[in-house]
Amino acid sequence: ESADDPVYIWPLALLAQGPTCTAADRAKAQALLLAGDPGDGRLHESFDPNNPKRFMRKNFGWPNSLMAEFVLRAKGGSSPLPAGSTDGLSFGR
Repeated sequence: ESADDPVYIWPLALLAQGPTCTAADRAKAQALLLAGDPGDGRLHESFDPNNPKRFMRKNFGWPNSLMAEFVLRAKGGSSPLPAGSTDGLSFGR
C-alpha cells in the first residue's frame, strides 16, 4: 500500500458486525455507511472514506439489502419469513 492508494471501506464487513456489536458501534457503522453514499443512494462493494465517489462495483446489490436488514433490526424490528403456497412451482426435473 502506498500513499497514492486509498484505504477502501467494505460495507459488507460493517454490516456483518451489526448483529453482534453494541448499539453505539451500530450507530457508528450506520453513520459511516451513510457517509459512503456517493450521491446515488446506494452502497457499493467498497468506497474511499475520503471521497465516496471513488468506489468499486456500481451495481452490487448485496450490501443494499443487508443495510435494510441492519436498519430494521437496529429499530427493533425483524423481517418476516416468506410465506405462501408452493403449489404450482416445479423443483427439479
